[in-house]
Amino acid sequence: MKNNTLIEQLDHSLNPLHIFEANLLNPLSFQASLMNLEWQGRPAPSWIVVASRRAGKSFSLAGLCAFRAIYHGEDVIVACPNESHARNFIRICTQLIFGAKIGSYVKPPKVLEIESKSGGRILAVHMARGGSAARGLSGHIVCAEEAVLVDNEAATEALLPILASASKPRFVAISSAGKKSGWLYDWFNDETDTETIRIQLSAYDVPHIDPVWLEKQRARMSPSAFAREYLAEFTDYAENPFIPPETLDRVFVPGESLHV
Repeated sequence: MKNNTLIEQLDHSLNPLHIFEANLLNPLSFQASLMNLEWQGRPAPSWIVVASRRAGKSFSLAGLCAFRAIYHGEDVIVACPNESHARNFIRICTQLIFGAKIGSYVKPPKVLEIESKSGGRILAVHMARGGSAARGLSGHIVCAEEAVLVDNEAATEALLPILASASKPRFVAISSAGKKSGWLYDWFNDETDTETIRIQLSAYDVPHIDPVWLEKQRARMSPSAFAREYLAEFTDYAENPFIPPETLDRVFVPGESLHV
């Protein structure tokens, strides 16, 4: 239940970008846009951010979750691909909250949950086994961390139905790119949906990624794998119609012959 008295006492003049800056993180343009809209009280119903590795995806989502749970007393459900990922996400949220000196507004964090004294909470759920851990939950905001790893069944039958009972439902997905199929790809490319904000962020748009190091990664990876991981582009696994190239890369040893 919301603690409206505490929410009123919080300094709402504080731009939520403070959560990043207090942790010595320089916000990227999409992070600044996301948090500024939150601060101005006009957030979009849905965001889908498809970004390169090392672009700060998890920190972006954690900052948003901390702001909504503490400053607005809202319940934020965060879908993660597995339990290890869920535990790590709560660790990042805890790091940001205490780094921003707002740790006094939360109760002692649990393994998969952070509860704020204003009545909100951040609940990380793993989406294995068809998203069974998410069924029956309710929340003000539903988020998907590394959304491309949440399968169609878990997303459509367990995750998105959480929004059915929310008065002002909101969905935020932050992810790497994947193959050209599935719920995330379809939603990201749905031209009839004009309310969702879509952002695609290549590694070349991330100032802290060294271009020289990036070119070395390009030389080591197949074109489609590099496109997914660093260009934030969905691909169709063109090198092989049956097996993703990164899987083949792990199977064959350079210099050895294949015997069948």
